[in-house]
Amino acid sequence: MVPNTANQSAPALLKRFVQFGDQRAFAEIVRTHADLVYSAALRLLGEHHHAADDVAQTVFADLSAKAGSLPDDVALAGWLHQHTCFVAKKALRTELRRLRREDTAHAMTPSDDASDALWFQVRPLLDNALGELPEADRHALVLRFLQGRPFKSVAETLATSEDAARMRVGRALDRLREVLAKRGVLTTSDALDGALANYAVVAAPAALIAVIAASTATAAVSTALPFLTAMKAAKVAAAALVVAGGVLLVRQHQENARLRDDLAQFRSLQAEIDTLQEEKNRLAARVPGIDEVNAARRSLDELQKLRSQVSSMQKTIETQAKDMAASAAREKEPDWNEIASKTIHHFAASAEGSIQSGNTMVLGGWETSPGKTTVALITPKDIANGTQIEIESRFIDVPTEALKEMNLDWARSGTNQVDALAELGGELAKAVLERFTQMKGVDVLSSPKVITANGREARVAVTDVTSVGPLTFELGPKFNVIPTMQPDGKIGLAIKAGVTLKSAYKP
Repeated sequence: MVPNTANQSAPALLKRFVQFGDQRAFAEIVRTHADLVYSAALRLLGEHHHAADDVAQTVFADLSAKAGSLPDDVALAGWLHQHTCFVAKKALRTELRRLRREDTAHAMTPSDDASDALWFQVRPLLDNALGELPEADRHALVLRFLQGRPFKSVAETLATSEDAARMRVGRALDRLREVLAKRGVLTTSDALDGALANYAVVAAPAALIAVIAASTATAAVSTALPFLTAMKAAKVAAAALVVAGGVLLVRQHQENARLRDDLAQFRSLQAEIDTLQEEKNRLAARVPGIDEVNAARRSLDELQKLRSQVSSMQKTIETQAKDMAASAAREKEPDWNEIASKTIHHFAASAEGSIQSGNTMVLGGWETSPGKTTVALITPKDIANGTQIEIESRFIDVPTEALKEMNLDWARSGTNQVDALAELGGELAKAVLERFTQMKGVDVLSSPKVITANGREARVAVTDVTSVGPLTFELGPKFNVIPTMQPDGKIGLAIKAGVTLKSAYKP
């Protein structure tokens, strides 16, 4: 009884072939792995893909010869792919030495589809990239994409679950994408999955499978002959088959098509040459004589001189126009310094004295506007045993009558330079401030606060920038103070305070 080989695994079939010389078992191996071997050969041979048949025959012949030396647990698909790479590279070197020109570009022209374009990039790099992967990853990808197996079959071959097989193929696909990225092919794992699933496997011609099976059978019978003689005998035997004759007819048809394409290209090039020759003759008839060329050059020189003169005149006119505009502007420009002297008013005071920590020093006020007096109140506080001093200041705009009412009219000098100085105790200063806040017409201009070290100058300014024409001024109060701790516990103050205000100007 002849055993059924269709459902047996590849290792089991290979074992039957080795032990019993079962040609049906080997033919089943050829049938199930021919697409894998043939597709890899096509990718590696590139434009010399017509040699893929010979490569496939050589690979399976080598398998027949070396089957007995392979381990029982060999990953047959991986071994076939790796050996195909070796045989195809060797065949490609031989083919390149023999052939100089093959016009089969139509077999490799990428389409507009994104998946086709990606496959056009991946195809020449795929098999070498697979060779760089670990054996387990390469075996998983060969089973899934180069043999086109479903995940269930992949899981059975890898002796694992279907989900685990999916994860292993996914990880291997990610590693393959990383290898391709190093060679300039940038893509995603999903896109690579689609390209491999659509294009990686090309069905081997049925005639080729028949030739391989015949060559293997011949090799098994003639084991005493050298390997090359067995291959030749197999090819002679296969040539007798009607299918093999069909292969030759297909090759002849392909060669005739190539020759027709070459002839069409030659005719197209000849037509282009004729067109260029006519254009050359037409242009030669239009070339002017030497006298005409010299006259044109002289005219061009004159034109350049005229352009230079016009450009110089334009620059002169522009300069004169700018000077006239600047002169007119200066005549109309007002005296901004004079205007500023009428609108910007500076008030300043300086004083020296010593007061108790927490008391308030009052600097005599400035009459900043009719009926209004600006008073500066400075309050120093020892906050760190004489090492640090907090200085709080207040600039208050007070009606003159309010100063009289509070017996502080001594602080009004009526001049811009005031040196009046008085000390208010903490409670009295607090009462004065509360009284000020209750009065109408009293404005607190600012109340900045600063902390400085004993004996170090502190500068405080709360100002806004204003402009008078092109001139700029800082408006608002500011003061410089140097606090110094005295032996008696008082705080000495050297103060320079001031305020800058702006009033309306009517020319």
